[in-house]
Amino acid sequence: MKFSYKMGLSCLALLLLAGCSVPPAVSSSTPVESGPVPSAVPAVAEQEQQVESANTMPLPQQGHSALTGLASEIAGERPVAVMLYNTPKALAQWGIADASVLVEACSEGQSTALMAVYESVHQLGKVGPVGQGRDQLAQMVLPLNAILAMVGRDFYTNQLLNYYDWQPVDGTYVGTLGFEMDPGRATASSQQYSWSTRTDLLNQSLAQYGQTSQGQPHSLFLFGEAKADNKQGQVLTIQYGSQRATQLAYRKEQNAYQMMYKSGESWVPQTDANRAPGEDAVYLDNVFLLMGASGYKDNGVTRQFDFEEGVGVYLHKGSMQPILWKKGQADQPLRLYQMDGTELTVQPGKSYIGLYGGWEGQGIWLSDEQGVAVELPQQPAPLPTPTPSPTPEPTPEPTPEPTPEPTPEVTPVPADVAQPAPAPEGEATPAPQPEVTPEPVVEQPQPETPAEQPAQA
Repeated sequence: MKFSYKMGLSCLALLLLAGCSVPPAVSSSTPVESGPVPSAVPAVAEQEQQVESANTMPLPQQGHSALTGLASEIAGERPVAVMLYNTPKALAQWGIADASVLVEACSEGQSTALMAVYESVHQLGKVGPVGQGRDQLAQMVLPLNAILAMVGRDFYTNQLLNYYDWQPVDGTYVGTLGFEMDPGRATASSQQYSWSTRTDLLNQSLAQYGQTSQGQPHSLFLFGEAKADNKQGQVLTIQYGSQRATQLAYRKEQNAYQMMYKSGESWVPQTDANRAPGEDAVYLDNVFLLMGASGYKDNGVTRQFDFEEGVGVYLHKGSMQPILWKKGQADQPLRLYQMDGTELTVQPGKSYIGLYGGWEGQGIWLSDEQGVAVELPQQPAPLPTPTPSPTPEPTPEPTPEPTPEPTPEVTPVPADVAQPAPAPEGEATPAPQPEVTPEPVVEQPQPETPAEQPAQA
Protein backbone atom coordinates (compact mmCIF):
# COMPACT_ATOMS: atom_id res chain seq x y z
CA MET A 1 0.00 0.00 0.00
CA LYS A 2 2.78 2.41 0.96
CA PHE A 3 4.75 1.50 -2.13
CA SER A 4 1.85 2.11 -4.49
CA TYR A 5 0.95 5.37 -2.73
CA LYS A 6 4.50 6.68 -3.09
CA MET A 7 4.57 5.61 -6.69
CA GLY A 8 1.28 7.46 -7.21
CA LEU A 9 2.73 10.58 -5.62
CA SER A 10 5.78 10.36 -7.87
CA CYS A 11 3.54 10.10 -10.93
CA LEU A 12 1.47 13.02 -9.68
CA ALA A 13 4.58 15.15 -9.18
CA LEU A 14 5.78 14.40 -12.70
CA LEU A 15 2.32 15.10 -14.05
CA LEU A 16 2.00 18.39 -12.20
CA LEU A 17 5.45 19.53 -13.28
CA ALA A 18 4.57 18.66 -16.84
CA GLY A 19 1.59 20.99 -16.62
CA CYS A 20 -0.59 18.65 -18.62
CA SER A 21 -4.07 19.49 -19.80
CA VAL A 22 -7.31 18.06 -18.53
CA PRO A 23 -9.27 15.01 -19.66
CA PRO A 24 -12.87 15.04 -20.74
CA ALA A 25 -15.41 15.72 -18.00
CA VAL A 26 -16.36 12.99 -15.57
CA SER A 27 -19.12 10.70 -16.77
CA SER A 28 -21.10 8.08 -14.96
CA SER A 29 -20.15 5.45 -17.51
CA THR A 30 -16.40 6.01 -17.55
CA PRO A 31 -14.63 5.91 -14.18
CA VAL A 32 -11.77 8.35 -13.81
CA GLU A 33 -8.34 6.78 -13.43
CA SER A 34 -5.10 8.40 -12.34
CA GLY A 35 -2.30 8.69 -14.84
CA PRO A 36 -1.02 10.68 -17.78
CA VAL A 37 -3.56 12.19 -20.11
CA PRO A 38 -3.28 13.47 -23.68
CA SER A 39 -1.73 16.90 -23.84
CA ALA A 40 -3.89 18.22 -26.64
CA VAL A 41 -7.39 18.30 -25.18
CA PRO A 42 -9.20 21.37 -26.51
CA ALA A 43 -11.15 23.48 -24.06
CA VAL A 44 -14.88 23.19 -24.63
CA ALA A 45 -17.29 26.08 -24.73
CA GLU A 46 -18.09 27.52 -21.31
CA GLN A 47 -21.15 25.96 -19.79
CA GLU A 48 -22.89 25.71 -16.44
CA GLN A 49 -21.81 22.98 -14.05
CA GLN A 50 -24.17 20.07 -14.65
CA VAL A 51 -25.10 19.26 -11.06
CA GLU A 52 -28.83 19.28 -10.52
CA SER A 53 -29.44 19.83 -6.85
CA ALA A 54 -32.50 18.84 -4.85
CA ASN A 55 -31.86 21.82 -2.58
CA THR A 56 -35.00 23.05 -0.84
CA MET A 57 -33.25 25.71 1.23
CA PRO A 58 -34.14 29.32 0.43
CA LEU A 59 -31.87 31.61 -1.53
CA PRO A 60 -29.83 34.00 0.60
CA GLN A 61 -31.16 37.43 1.39
CA GLN A 62 -30.08 39.91 -1.28
CA GLY A 63 -26.65 41.33 -0.50
CA HIS A 64 -25.86 38.55 1.98
CA SER A 65 -23.65 35.47 1.89
CA ALA A 66 -25.13 32.01 1.36
CA LEU A 67 -22.45 30.53 3.64
CA THR A 68 -22.36 33.00 6.54
CA GLY A 69 -25.53 35.10 6.30
CA LEU A 70 -23.35 38.20 6.64
CA ALA A 71 -23.48 41.19 4.32
CA SER A 72 -21.48 40.43 1.20
CA GLU A 73 -20.71 42.10 -2.11
CA ILE A 74 -20.30 38.70 -3.76
CA ALA A 75 -23.45 37.69 -5.61
CA GLY A 76 -24.24 34.97 -8.13
CA GLU A 77 -20.99 33.09 -7.54
CA ARG A 78 -20.51 29.39 -6.85
CA PRO A 79 -18.73 28.59 -3.57
CA VAL A 80 -15.34 26.89 -3.68
CA ALA A 81 -14.64 23.83 -1.49
CA VAL A 82 -10.98 22.84 -1.16
CA MET A 83 -9.99 19.46 0.30
CA LEU A 84 -7.09 19.86 2.74
CA TYR A 85 -4.69 17.49 4.44
CA ASN A 86 -5.01 17.80 8.21
CA THR A 87 -2.22 15.60 9.56
CA PRO A 88 0.59 17.12 11.68
CA LYS A 89 2.95 17.12 8.69
CA ALA A 90 0.46 19.25 6.74
CA LEU A 91 0.29 22.03 9.35
CA ALA A 92 0.16 24.97 9.26
CA GLN A 93 -2.35 25.15 6.42
CA TRP A 94 -2.67 28.08 4.04
CA GLY A 95 -5.90 30.07 3.94
CA ILE A 96 -8.05 28.34 6.58
CA ALA A 97 -8.61 31.50 8.63
CA ASP A 98 -10.31 33.07 5.61
CA ALA A 99 -12.72 30.18 5.02
CA SER A 100 -16.42 30.80 5.61
CA VAL A 101 -16.97 27.16 6.63
CA LEU A 102 -14.64 24.39 7.82
CA VAL A 103 -15.84 20.77 7.74
CA GLU A 104 -13.85 18.03 9.48
CA ALA A 105 -14.32 14.26 9.41
CA CYS A 106 -12.40 11.03 9.89
CA SER A 107 -12.51 9.22 6.57
CA GLU A 108 -9.81 6.59 7.08
CA GLY A 109 -7.39 5.64 9.80
CA GLN A 110 -6.99 7.67 12.98
CA SER A 111 -6.69 11.22 11.61
CA THR A 112 -9.04 13.57 9.77
CA ALA A 113 -9.44 15.47 6.53
CA LEU A 114 -10.53 19.10 6.45
CA MET A 115 -12.57 20.94 3.82
CA ALA A 116 -12.39 24.73 3.60
CA VAL A 117 -15.34 26.43 1.87
CA TYR A 118 -15.09 29.95 0.42
CA GLU A 119 -17.64 32.39 -0.97
CA SER A 120 -16.19 32.56 -4.46
CA VAL A 121 -13.19 31.66 -6.59
CA HIS A 122 -12.40 35.39 -6.62
CA GLN A 123 -11.96 35.35 -2.83
CA LEU A 124 -9.07 32.89 -2.70
CA GLY A 125 -5.57 33.63 -1.58
CA LYS A 126 -3.16 30.73 -1.30
CA VAL A 127 -5.08 27.65 -0.06
CA GLY A 128 -3.57 24.29 0.87
CA PRO A 129 -2.03 21.83 1.27
CA VAL A 130 -4.64 20.42 -1.07
CA GLY A 131 -5.53 16.82 -0.29
CA GLN A 132 -7.52 13.90 -1.65
CA GLY A 133 -11.24 14.10 -2.25
CA ARG A 134 -13.37 12.43 0.44
CA ASP A 135 -17.01 11.61 -0.19
CA GLN A 136 -18.30 12.49 3.31
CA LEU A 137 -16.97 16.03 2.91
CA ALA A 138 -18.08 16.36 -0.70
CA GLN A 139 -21.66 15.44 0.23
CA MET A 140 -21.83 18.51 2.46
CA VAL A 141 -21.26 20.93 -0.45
CA LEU A 142 -22.91 19.15 -3.38
CA PRO A 143 -26.24 20.94 -2.66
CA LEU A 144 -24.39 24.28 -2.87
CA ASN A 145 -23.21 23.61 -6.45
CA ALA A 146 -19.68 24.20 -5.18
CA ILE A 147 -16.49 24.14 -7.21
CA LEU A 148 -14.59 21.19 -5.73
CA ALA A 149 -10.76 21.32 -5.68
CA MET A 150 -8.63 18.29 -4.77
CA VAL A 151 -5.50 16.34 -5.66
CA GLY A 152 -6.62 12.77 -6.25
CA ARG A 153 -9.67 11.00 -4.87
CA ASP A 154 -10.64 7.64 -3.48
CA PHE A 155 -12.96 5.12 -5.12
CA TYR A 156 -16.08 6.26 -3.26
CA THR A 157 -15.55 9.93 -4.05
CA ASN A 158 -15.10 9.05 -7.68
CA GLN A 159 -18.36 7.09 -7.68
CA LEU A 160 -20.17 10.06 -6.11
CA LEU A 161 -18.81 12.48 -8.72
CA ASN A 162 -19.69 10.14 -11.56
CA TYR A 163 -23.23 9.56 -10.30
CA TYR A 164 -24.02 13.26 -10.05
CA ASP A 165 -21.97 14.25 -13.11
CA TRP A 166 -20.02 16.62 -10.88
CA GLN A 167 -16.73 17.71 -12.45
CA PRO A 168 -14.06 18.58 -9.87
CA VAL A 169 -10.81 20.44 -10.39
CA ASP A 170 -8.37 17.61 -9.69
CA GLY A 171 -4.62 18.15 -9.68
CA THR A 172 -4.11 14.62 -10.96
CA TYR A 173 -5.36 15.91 -14.30
CA VAL A 174 -5.01 19.69 -14.49
CA GLY A 175 -1.45 19.67 -13.17
CA THR A 176 0.26 23.02 -12.71
CA LEU A 177 -2.57 24.66 -14.59
CA GLY A 178 -4.51 24.59 -11.32
CA PHE A 179 -2.01 23.85 -8.56
CA GLU A 180 1.40 25.06 -7.45
CA MET A 181 4.06 23.31 -5.39
CA ASP A 182 5.61 25.19 -2.48
CA PRO A 183 9.34 24.30 -2.61
CA GLY A 184 9.94 25.24 1.03
CA ARG A 185 7.14 22.97 2.27
CA ALA A 186 8.27 20.19 -0.08
CA THR A 187 11.76 20.33 1.40
CA ALA A 188 10.63 20.63 5.02
CA SER A 189 7.88 18.01 4.82
CA SER A 190 7.16 16.27 1.51
CA GLN A 191 5.72 16.99 -1.91
CA GLN A 192 2.48 15.36 -0.80
CA TYR A 193 1.82 18.26 1.58
CA SER A 194 3.13 21.06 -0.64
CA TRP A 195 0.42 21.68 -3.27
CA SER A 196 -1.78 24.77 -3.11
CA THR A 197 -4.21 26.65 -5.32
CA ARG A 198 -5.45 30.22 -5.63
CA THR A 199 -7.81 32.42 -7.67
CA ASP A 200 -5.86 32.63 -10.94
CA LEU A 201 -5.00 28.92 -10.96
CA LEU A 202 -8.58 27.81 -10.36
CA ASN A 203 -9.84 30.23 -13.01
CA GLN A 204 -7.44 28.67 -15.52
CA SER A 205 -8.68 25.21 -14.62
CA LEU A 206 -12.33 26.18 -14.92
CA ALA A 207 -11.68 27.69 -18.36
CA GLN A 208 -9.95 24.50 -19.47
CA TYR A 209 -12.91 22.41 -18.32
CA GLY A 210 -15.34 24.82 -19.94
CA GLN A 211 -16.99 25.61 -16.61
CA THR A 212 -18.08 28.89 -15.12
CA SER A 213 -17.73 30.23 -11.60
CA GLN A 214 -21.17 31.81 -11.84
CA GLY A 215 -24.19 30.28 -10.15
CA GLN A 216 -26.49 31.19 -7.30
CA PRO A 217 -26.15 28.85 -4.29
CA HIS A 218 -28.91 28.29 -1.77
CA SER A 219 -28.34 29.25 1.86
CA LEU A 220 -26.36 26.80 3.94
CA PHE A 221 -28.46 27.57 7.06
CA LEU A 222 -31.53 29.57 8.04
CA PHE A 223 -29.78 32.66 9.34
CA GLY A 224 -31.18 35.02 11.95
CA GLU A 225 -30.77 36.07 15.56
CA ALA A 226 -30.09 32.89 17.54
CA LYS A 227 -30.77 32.60 21.22
CA ALA A 228 -27.86 32.33 23.65
CA ASP A 229 -29.56 31.69 26.99
CA ASN A 230 -26.92 29.58 28.79
CA LYS A 231 -23.16 29.23 29.29
CA GLN A 232 -22.93 25.51 28.62
CA GLY A 233 -21.09 25.71 25.31
CA GLN A 234 -17.65 26.86 26.38
CA VAL A 235 -15.25 24.10 25.30
CA LEU A 236 -16.02 21.23 22.92
CA THR A 237 -13.41 18.49 22.57
CA ILE A 238 -13.68 15.93 19.77
CA GLN A 239 -11.39 12.90 19.76
CA TYR A 240 -11.58 11.85 16.12
CA GLY A 241 -8.94 9.15 16.50
CA SER A 242 -5.62 8.38 18.13
CA GLN A 243 -3.87 10.83 15.78
CA ARG A 244 -6.34 13.72 15.88
CA ALA A 245 -8.24 15.57 18.57
CA THR A 246 -9.88 18.94 17.89
CA GLN A 247 -10.96 21.49 20.46
CA LEU A 248 -13.25 24.49 19.94
CA ALA A 249 -12.73 26.86 22.87
CA TYR A 250 -14.88 29.97 23.37
CA ARG A 251 -12.92 33.22 23.67
CA LYS A 252 -14.84 36.15 25.16
CA GLU A 253 -12.53 38.75 23.62
CA GLN A 254 -13.37 37.58 20.08
CA ASN A 255 -16.86 36.32 20.97
CA ALA A 256 -15.93 33.30 18.88
CA TYR A 257 -14.45 29.79 19.13
CA GLN A 258 -10.75 29.22 18.62
CA MET A 259 -9.79 26.04 16.77
CA MET A 260 -7.14 23.98 18.59
CA TYR A 261 -5.58 20.55 18.14
CA LYS A 262 -3.75 18.24 20.52
CA SER A 263 0.00 17.88 20.14
CA GLY A 264 1.41 15.47 22.68
CA GLU A 265 -0.19 16.48 25.97
CA SER A 266 -0.80 20.11 24.98
CA TRP A 267 -3.51 21.96 23.09
CA VAL A 268 -2.01 24.02 20.25
CA PRO A 269 -3.78 26.69 18.14
CA GLN A 270 -4.49 25.63 14.57
CA THR A 271 -3.00 28.44 12.50
CA ASP A 272 -3.01 29.96 9.03
CA ALA A 273 0.40 29.96 7.34
CA ASN A 274 -0.63 32.97 5.24
CA ARG A 275 -0.78 35.20 8.31
CA ALA A 276 1.85 36.66 10.59
CA PRO A 277 2.47 35.01 13.99
CA GLY A 278 0.05 36.37 16.55
CA GLU A 279 -2.55 37.04 13.87
CA ASP A 280 -2.79 33.52 12.50
CA ALA A 281 -5.34 31.91 14.85
CA VAL A 282 -8.54 30.43 13.42
CA TYR A 283 -11.81 31.72 14.95
CA LEU A 284 -15.36 30.59 14.16
CA ASP A 285 -18.68 32.05 15.25
CA ASN A 286 -20.72 28.85 15.09
CA VAL A 287 -19.79 25.28 15.98
CA PHE A 288 -21.88 22.28 14.90
CA LEU A 289 -21.24 18.72 15.99
CA LEU A 290 -23.31 16.34 13.85
CA MET A 291 -23.59 12.89 15.40
CA GLY A 292 -24.74 10.12 13.08
CA ALA A 293 -24.82 6.36 12.71
CA SER A 294 -21.51 5.19 11.34
CA GLY A 295 -19.54 2.16 10.34
CA TYR A 296 -17.30 1.01 7.50
CA LYS A 297 -17.83 0.86 3.79
CA ASP A 298 -17.58 -2.45 2.01
CA ASN A 299 -13.79 -2.27 1.71
CA GLY A 300 -13.54 -2.52 5.49
CA VAL A 301 -11.27 0.54 5.67
CA THR A 302 -13.13 3.69 4.62
CA ARG A 303 -15.56 5.17 7.15
CA GLN A 304 -19.27 5.23 6.37
CA PHE A 305 -21.38 8.07 7.78
CA ASP A 306 -25.18 7.87 7.58
CA PHE A 307 -26.41 11.24 6.33
CA GLU A 308 -30.08 10.36 6.72
CA GLU A 309 -30.54 11.99 10.14
CA GLY A 310 -29.03 12.31 13.58
CA VAL A 311 -28.56 14.42 16.69
CA GLY A 312 -25.96 16.99 17.64
CA VAL A 313 -25.13 20.24 19.36
CA TYR A 314 -24.97 23.85 18.22
CA LEU A 315 -22.60 26.23 20.02
CA HIS A 316 -22.42 30.01 19.68
CA LYS A 317 -21.55 32.88 22.01
CA GLY A 318 -20.63 30.34 24.69
CA SER A 319 -24.08 28.74 24.73
CA MET A 320 -25.21 25.25 23.73
CA GLN A 321 -28.35 23.91 22.08
CA PRO A 322 -29.02 20.21 21.45
CA ILE A 323 -30.28 19.79 17.90
CA LEU A 324 -31.72 17.32 15.43
CA TRP A 325 -30.51 17.23 11.85
CA LYS A 326 -31.60 15.68 8.57
CA LYS A 327 -30.00 15.46 5.15
CA GLY A 328 -30.68 12.33 3.11
CA GLN A 329 -29.19 11.93 -0.36
CA ALA A 330 -25.95 13.63 -1.32
CA ASP A 331 -27.71 16.35 -3.33
CA GLN A 332 -30.13 17.21 -0.53
CA PRO A 333 -29.35 20.06 1.88
CA LEU A 334 -28.57 19.86 5.56
CA ARG A 335 -31.60 20.86 7.69
CA LEU A 336 -31.22 21.72 11.37
CA TYR A 337 -33.98 21.57 13.99
CA GLN A 338 -34.48 22.33 17.64
CA MET A 339 -35.45 19.38 19.81
CA ASP A 340 -39.15 20.33 19.49
CA GLY A 341 -38.96 19.95 15.71
CA THR A 342 -38.95 23.64 14.75
CA GLU A 343 -36.21 24.73 12.36
CA LEU A 344 -33.07 26.09 13.95
CA THR A 345 -32.10 29.72 13.46
CA VAL A 346 -28.34 30.11 13.06
CA GLN A 347 -26.41 33.22 14.04
CA PRO A 348 -24.72 34.82 10.99
CA GLY A 349 -21.00 34.16 10.91
CA LYS A 350 -18.30 31.61 10.07
CA SER A 351 -18.96 27.98 11.00
CA TYR A 352 -17.18 24.77 11.96
CA ILE A 353 -18.97 21.48 11.22
CA GLY A 354 -17.67 18.23 12.71
CA LEU A 355 -18.97 14.85 11.54
CA TYR A 356 -18.81 12.44 14.46
CA GLY A 357 -19.42 8.72 14.06
CA GLY A 358 -18.67 7.49 17.58
CA TRP A 359 -16.73 4.40 16.60
CA GLU A 360 -14.09 2.80 18.80
CA GLY A 361 -11.38 5.24 19.85
CA GLN A 362 -13.54 8.34 19.42
CA GLY A 363 -14.97 10.52 22.17
CA ILE A 364 -16.62 13.92 22.76
CA TRP A 365 -16.65 16.17 25.82
CA LEU A 366 -18.40 19.48 26.44
CA SER A 367 -17.85 21.76 29.42
CA ASP A 368 -19.53 24.90 30.71
CA GLU A 369 -18.12 28.18 32.01
CA GLN A 370 -16.97 26.54 35.27
CA GLY A 371 -15.40 23.60 33.46
CA VAL A 372 -18.19 21.23 34.51
CA ALA A 373 -19.07 18.48 32.04
CA VAL A 374 -22.31 19.02 30.10
CA GLU A 375 -24.50 16.08 29.12
CA LEU A 376 -24.60 15.43 25.39
CA PRO A 377 -27.32 13.82 23.25
CA GLN A 378 -27.19 10.05 22.93
CA GLN A 379 -25.15 8.79 20.01
CA PRO A 380 -27.18 6.90 17.33
CA ALA A 381 -26.64 3.15 17.08
CA PRO A 382 -23.78 2.14 14.77
CA LEU A 383 -24.44 0.94 11.26
CA PRO A 384 -24.19 -2.80 10.59
CA THR A 385 -20.74 -3.67 9.35
CA PRO A 386 -20.88 -4.95 5.79
CA THR A 387 -19.17 -8.27 5.24
CA PRO A 388 -16.66 -7.91 2.43
CA SER A 389 -16.66 -10.67 -0.14
CA PRO A 390 -14.15 -13.23 1.16
CA THR A 391 -10.99 -13.43 -0.86
CA PRO A 392 -10.34 -17.12 -1.59
CA GLU A 393 -6.97 -18.52 -0.65
CA PRO A 394 -4.84 -19.00 -3.73
CA THR A 395 -5.04 -22.56 -4.95
CA PRO A 396 -1.56 -24.09 -4.80
CA GLU A 397 -0.38 -25.24 -8.17
CA PRO A 398 0.16 -29.02 -8.21
CA THR A 399 3.74 -30.16 -8.48
CA PRO A 400 3.92 -32.24 -11.64
CA GLU A 401 5.23 -35.78 -11.29
CA PRO A 402 8.50 -36.37 -13.17
CA THR A 403 7.75 -37.74 -16.60
CA PRO A 404 9.38 -41.18 -17.02
CA GLU A 405 11.73 -41.60 -19.92
CA PRO A 406 9.86 -43.37 -22.72
CA THR A 407 10.91 -46.97 -23.30
CA PRO A 408 11.77 -47.42 -26.97
CA GLU A 409 9.65 -49.97 -28.66
CA VAL A 410 11.47 -53.04 -30.00
CA THR A 411 10.42 -53.75 -33.50
CA PRO A 412 10.67 -57.48 -34.20
CA VAL A 413 12.53 -58.43 -37.31
CA PRO A 414 10.39 -60.44 -39.70
CA ALA A 415 11.55 -63.98 -40.18
CA ASP A 416 11.77 -63.67 -43.96
CA VAL A 417 14.16 -60.71 -43.78
CA ALA A 418 17.71 -61.89 -44.25
CA GLN A 419 20.13 -61.12 -41.46
CA PRO A 420 23.40 -59.50 -42.37
CA ALA A 421 26.08 -62.06 -42.91
CA PRO A 422 28.66 -62.28 -40.18
CA ALA A 423 31.95 -60.65 -40.97
CA PRO A 424 34.54 -63.02 -42.29
CA GLU A 425 36.97 -64.38 -39.79
CA GLY A 426 39.91 -62.11 -39.29
CA GLU A 427 38.11 -58.98 -40.66
CA ALA A 428 37.58 -56.28 -38.11
CA THR A 429 34.06 -55.22 -37.42
CA PRO A 430 33.81 -51.40 -37.70
CA ALA A 431 32.88 -49.71 -34.47
CA PRO A 432 29.47 -48.07 -34.52
CA GLN A 433 29.70 -44.32 -35.15
CA PRO A 434 27.75 -42.01 -32.83
CA GLU A 435 25.00 -39.95 -34.32
CA VAL A 436 26.03 -36.39 -35.04
CA THR A 437 23.93 -33.98 -33.05
CA PRO A 438 23.39 -30.83 -35.10
CA GLU A 439 24.44 -27.58 -33.39
CA PRO A 440 21.51 -25.61 -32.12
CA VAL A 441 20.65 -22.58 -34.13
CA VAL A 442 21.34 -19.58 -31.90
CA GLU A 443 19.03 -16.69 -32.66
CA GLN A 444 20.82 -13.39 -32.86
CA PRO A 445 19.53 -10.92 -30.24
CA GLN A 446 17.28 -8.30 -31.73
CA PRO A 447 17.79 -4.65 -30.70
CA GLU A 448 15.27 -3.54 -28.06
CA THR A 449 12.41 -1.44 -29.32
CA PRO A 450 12.81 1.98 -27.72
CA ALA A 451 10.06 2.79 -25.20
CA GLU A 452 7.49 5.21 -26.49
CA GLN A 453 8.23 8.64 -25.11
CA PRO A 454 5.36 10.50 -23.45
CA ALA A 455 3.94 13.32 -25.46
CA GLN A 456 5.35 16.68 -24.54
CA ALA A 457 2.82 18.88 -22.86
